[in-house]
Amino acid sequence: MRKNNTAIIFGSLFFSCSVMAA
Repeated sequence: MRKNNTAIIFGSLFFSCSVMAA
């Protein structure tokens, strides 16, 4: 569960960075 949560947070951060870059 913790690992999955970390993956979700990492993905969200990456998505946010992508949106900011765009």
